Amino acid sequence: MKAQIIYNPTSGKNRHTKEDVEKFVSKGNFSKVKFASTEEEHWERFDANHPDVIFLAGGDGTVHKVAKVLLESKKIDSHTPVHILPMGTANNISKTLRIGSSYISHRFNTVKYLKRFDVGRVKGFREREFFLEAVGAGVFPALVSRIKNMQITSFSKSEEIEKSLEVLLDVVRNFKAQRAVIKTEGITISGHFLLVEVMNIQYIGPNFELAPTANPGDGYFDLVLIPEEKREQLLDYIQKMIEEFADEEDLKDMVFSMRVKKTEIQWDGPDVHVDDELIQGFSGGSFVVDLDPERLKFVKDL
Repeated sequence: MKAQIIYNPTSGKNRHTKEDVEKFVSKGNFSKVKFASTEEEHWERFDANHPDVIFLAGGDGTVHKVAKVLLESKKIDSHTPVHILPMGTANNISKTLRIGSSYISHRFNTVKYLKRFDVGRVKGFREREFFLEAVGAGVFPALVSRIKNMQITSFSKSEEIEKSLEVLLDVVRNFKAQRAVIKTEGITISGHFLLVEVMNIQYIGPNFELAPTANPGDGYFDLVLIPEEKREQLLDYIQKMIEEFADEEDLKDMVFSMRVKKTEIQWDGPDVHVDDELIQGFSGGSFVVDLDPERLKFVKDL
């Protein structure tokens, strides 16, 4: 069995090394192990190695980059098992998959514990045609915009999450709710919203568990809406997250959520994102989100 290591040396503030990852993978007794750093030119050509399993050492951004190769390549099956060694800051994808951050305890069984993973497709933007995590509008892309202009990379992971939540508090206080029209499953929903998200996984941004029941392999998205009149409840909930006593019951009373397969969203303002990328130049318009089921597979622990 051939293994491929994809390693992002900038994930997790350099608290892991190439040697650490190689030593871990060597315990699997693979017949051949290839290594590629995302800092190297043409690392994406790893698909030509035809690996039987991929070990991905990085965060959510690295998962997205590897998924792009798998989805677009003609040399490798997109169902090639990906074993995430989560080393980013938020690690929202691996948290949804219940993959522990300590990869010392991870298993090498690449058959029994495979998790099918749906992919989202988006029409209406020039770029970012697929997503793994979420697509939407409102306070979270506004948060991403704010964070990009701040210097918080010197913080620890936990400090960075807490700082991001503090910034989110300020964003929610001052965000101007936008009108949206959502058409899905034969119904139309309209109003002024702080947040409209189509979630493929459970978490968004700074480990905010916005869709607790989301299952990225069940053939559905979770459409999550927070209307303008729930602003104070959202502020209270974020504060509870900072203080580490947020209750899922509070979330249920704050959001409208439903399972969907295809959704058209008309959003009248800016602040739109696909995964962790902002849609530049968006100032209002519509986009369509559709489901591409079971396109990827991840190795999952017990």
